[in-house]
Parts: sequence; C-alpha cells; structure tokens
Amino acid sequence: MVTTSWIDLTEAGRSIINTKLGRIGLCWHANQVTAIELDPQIDPQSDSAPNRTHHPAWHPLATYASARLAARSAPDWLLQQIHAYCRQPDFRFCLPMAPAGTDFQRRVWRLIATIPAGYTRTYAELASELGTSPRAVGGACRANPYPLLVPCHRVVAVHGLGGFSGASGGRLLAFKRRLLTHEGAGVVM
Repeated sequence: MVTTSWIDLTEAGRSIINTKLGRIGLCWHANQVTAIELDPQIDPQSDSAPNRTHHPAWHPLATYASARLAARSAPDWLLQQIHAYCRQPDFRFCLPMAPAGTDFQRRVWRLIATIPAGYTRTYAELASELGTSPRAVGGACRANPYPLLVPCHRVVAVHGLGGFSGASGGRLLAFKRRLLTHEGAGVVM
C-alpha cells in the first residue's frame, strides 16, 4: 500500500496513454517512474478500482488513485521513451525508476534486463542462473512494477508463454504476446 506521507503530490501524477500496443498506465514522482501498468482497467480521471476480471498482482493506478495522486498528462521525458519503444522494438529505455522490490526481486530484474528485444529466456533458465526455483523467478516477475522497463514479458515457460503480471490468461497474456510479436521474438504461442 502506498502512503502519501513521503510523496509531494505536486510533483507526482498518473496517466493512461493509448499506444499501438495498447493502453499503458504511467505513474511518476518528480523525475522518477514509480509504476507502469499494461492494459489498465481503471479510468485515469476517477478513483474507482479497476476491473479485476484478470487481476495482476497489484494495480498501481488504483493504488495511486486512492492516494489522491493527480491524473494529468505524462511528462515528456516519460512519453518520449514509451513512444520510441512503440515505434522501435529494440529501443533501450533509460528512465529513472523509484527504488522497489526486495533484494532477491532486484537480482531477478537485473538479470531480466539483460535479455535483448527479440529474445526470450525461460523461468527455468533464469532460476538455474540465480540458484533458485522457476516459481521464485515468476514471483519476482509478478511483483515487477515496471513492465517494459524491466521486460518480464521476455521470460516464458518451457512449454508456452507462462503468465504475465500475475495473470495466466486473458488480456494481460494477450498483451505479453503483443509485446513479443512487436519485438520479433521467435516464440509466440
């Protein structure tokens, strides 16, 4: 749960943008990204909860809405890079991210960040490299507040796509498939 005691709300915001890949929810504070949500099911102008038919592990836009974070236009420094990725699949993000996750999750995310666009690795491969279980890698992916920036969509199951953002089917798995197709990954099931 996000509390507002540490956030200067005048420097923070949330927005949903439409891209050729789908809707992308963005949250930021000052000059840092605080959360990204793919295919958010919440009205950026309202404080209502998202449609939870295929709920991800958490809903950053709903959390930030409940903190009364202003819905406003996303800053250019953030929009330019999101749109650059949508035009150019191998675009490498260089956005400041607010600190998040446990030490283990950050280790997993650093390894995932090395997977180039157009390629995939399995949960099992990453687990072997990290000395942990595929399920633990999946849990770290589920907790990732920065999909796209930390490209967990490039992590797949041995025999299929696996899950995405805490969902094992539906709209979020369809978004994962769109991202992999956009990047030219060979394994799109």
